[in-house]
Amino acid sequence: MQKGKACAAIILLALACTVSGRALQSLKPLLHEENTLTSASPNVRIDVDLSQTHPVAPNLYGIFFEEIQHAGEGGIYAELIQDRTFSGLAYTQAFLDSDAQELVLGPSAFEGPTLSLHPLHEEASHPFSRNTTLYGATSLAEQLRQHAQNGGLGATSQPVSWRPLGSTTLTLTKQYSMTGNGARSLSMRLAPAQGAPGGIINTGFWGIPVQAGHQYELSAYLRDPSSDAEALLSIEVALESSQGSHTYATAVLEDVGCSWANFRATLTANTTDPNARLALRLKGGEVLVNMVSLFPAENGVEGSVSPFRSDLLDLMKGLQPRFLRFPGGCYVEGVRMRNGFFWKPSVGPVAERPGHWNGMWQYWSTDGLGLYEYMVLTEELGAEPIWVINNGLSHEESMPTAHIGPLVADALDSIEFITGATDTPWGSLRASMGHPEPWDLTYIGIGNEDCGKPYYVTNYLAFFHAIKEHYPHMQLIANCNMGSDAPTEMWDWHWYTDPQSMFNGRYTFDSMTVAKDSYVFASEYAVFDWGISTIPRGNIQGAVAEAAFMTGMERNSEVVQLAAYAPLLANINHQGALCPTNLIIYDNHRAFANPSYHVQALFAQHQGVAYAHTSVNSRSPRDNGVAASVTCQDTACASLSIKLVNYAAFPQTVSLNVSNATAGIGKRADVTVLTGSGPYATNSFDLPFEVAPKTSELLGMSPETQLELPAFSVTIIATSSDDSSAAAAA
Repeated sequence: MQKGKACAAIILLALACTVSGRALQSLKPLLHEENTLTSASPNVRIDVDLSQTHPVAPNLYGIFFEEIQHAGEGGIYAELIQDRTFSGLAYTQAFLDSDAQELVLGPSAFEGPTLSLHPLHEEASHPFSRNTTLYGATSLAEQLRQHAQNGGLGATSQPVSWRPLGSTTLTLTKQYSMTGNGARSLSMRLAPAQGAPGGIINTGFWGIPVQAGHQYELSAYLRDPSSDAEALLSIEVALESSQGSHTYATAVLEDVGCSWANFRATLTANTTDPNARLALRLKGGEVLVNMVSLFPAENGVEGSVSPFRSDLLDLMKGLQPRFLRFPGGCYVEGVRMRNGFFWKPSVGPVAERPGHWNGMWQYWSTDGLGLYEYMVLTEELGAEPIWVINNGLSHEESMPTAHIGPLVADALDSIEFITGATDTPWGSLRASMGHPEPWDLTYIGIGNEDCGKPYYVTNYLAFFHAIKEHYPHMQLIANCNMGSDAPTEMWDWHWYTDPQSMFNGRYTFDSMTVAKDSYVFASEYAVFDWGISTIPRGNIQGAVAEAAFMTGMERNSEVVQLAAYAPLLANINHQGALCPTNLIIYDNHRAFANPSYHVQALFAQHQGVAYAHTSVNSRSPRDNGVAASVTCQDTACASLSIKLVNYAAFPQTVSLNVSNATAGIGKRADVTVLTGSGPYATNSFDLPFEVAPKTSELLGMSPETQLELPAFSVTIIATSSDDSSAAAAA
């Protein structure tokens, strides 16, 4: 290789200025006004040796989805009606599992916002509550109760989404089952005052967003409670303003008889209003209501076309995930076994899914996002599925291994549902739902954060051997390195910490050796702890610290096989203090990405196929605040992605030296910089791109270059062996 001469005392931005005025113009605003383009001597030397490489795990960067902070309900799942089956309301009134057949709802039932914590009396009725061991001196449920009493949840408390219109009496009833399997035994009876109009309203997820000219598909199951009704009822449905003073769209559902029937209508809004409501009105008589659903027309009726909210789906696609881990986290376990996630009630016709109380994160899950929809989501994202199953453990209960046989069989059935042929029982069900082709499945997580709980080791072994016997190719993920207790193919590693610790954590995996029982899935990590509550979360300083940590994962990508930031999604109305930072923030009609999102997207875009040996050496004995990683974008290392991180509060000049480039590094590169106006710079609904990457073309790149890194910044130089642009410029 013929080396170019060092560009002594010329920083990268000055080089861009010399060659391309456009590059300087786009990068200049990234610097503080007091920072000048100087030829300061570098205090950090970065050496890259392209003769020393190792493969980067092909699925290194992905995303982790958990039903938390309304990530699904009121998030990626596009349903606009909150609590569409009234089950959440019934749960908060302690009616769902009681022996009572009817409950008349008084005014107190609709006073909000409310936060219902898990009543303990109902656990005994659930089959998974038998043969369990309760443990823990201070349970998570008790911690959450104390947290709520101290006001710690604040804005995460949820309003009741259903309310009566006028003097209508609303009664929860179990006397009119809608389905033969009992999944829809609960319904709402509407009884207006004698001779007066009445009905019910739903306010959605902190308002129903409507846009002028857009269509919305309504579905509702209705019946007259009378068995010998002479006259058929009609119900008017309307999209209207939050106080009902303005009507945006109406339709009439006619001929409601004395047996359950599904009624549908298309509503076209004539006004834009992010805070609308849905009203169902009737004149005289009584009516039973169940499964009220409203989707944007692009999603179809009850999400029959695609159940995903398009803007959030686009943001998820922007992360270019190699995998999707789902459906949780703690959501899989539940506080108790009864409110963990189990897949069989989540498949089949949407109207027949019973749903369950998301006891961990305190809201009702309709299970509209079931196993089938999660697999469709992985397909939409072009990602590898990582299916996490409950192994008989929750936060407060452990099932003895002798009793988990049904759960092991359930796990095997889930694999058949995902991968089985159409002539298998569960593969046939998948086909009937619209996907006859089987999906591929390689990874299964056995539980979540369960190491140290009673029966985890023996339960893990039962699942491990049963799955391996039937599906030997499966890669099974433990919750920790099992050591001599059990075989470990890969294990979960979780870390939430402060910015400085995250930056220092770039060396975390350096001491781990490459061995089958040490493969790591860094499935949850993020900067969470700032110590001071007034500091904006999800800021550039935290994102830069995470980027430094990610350079360490790339350096150790023979050990770290998979990695995902968490949490992914948060509805701002339910974000709360438990998870202060998230990649994507939204309300019912807007969304923005935090700085950490851009770090994740950039590293995924520039993941590459091999890591080239990269060392950072400082003239100063103190920590220099610089991290770096270089990956080859092809097997010949002809194209490079040079990732440079400056965690310092001031710009730093570094010397970049690339050696042993057999094909040369080319004279053309794209330079992308992510930084902000200060360490706490972040994004918002009003300023969604306050912190966002900016890319410019750089001509004249050489193997030895001096460059300046802005304070709290991530810089990625993408080189190319194609010198056509340089030739054209000459």
